Amino acid sequence: MDKPEDSTISQVIVKGFLELDTLLRQTPTITNGEESSGTTVSSCLLSPTKFFFANCGDSRSLLCRSGSVAFSTRDHKPNLEDEKNRIEAAGIETFIRAVWKVLNVFNIQAAVS
Repeated sequence: MDKPEDSTISQVIVKGFLELDTLLRQTPTITNGEESSGTTVSSCLLSPTKFFFANCGDSRSLLCRSGSVAFSTRDHKPNLEDEKNRIEAAGIETFIRAVWKVLNVFNIQAAVS
């Protein structure tokens, strides 16, 4: 069996995140408005030769060696200019009220999509 390319693995991880987001959006407590909190995820796929890190929202993964951080993922927070631009490019309004908010309901730090 051939080894998948790194880009293929990345695409599969993104697809998994999006499929989970779709399933969560269909959950009755979400669709009826009863539940308005969000979710975050931080994950790591280990292959025999590589680590594939993925995170979404206000979560972070760290890889430490000899007690020092060798790698860390970057939080997806709307106070970071590129994240704010990405969110607003999707047609979603952001604003500051103690913490960054999206659409006056969800704290963007706790959203999968």
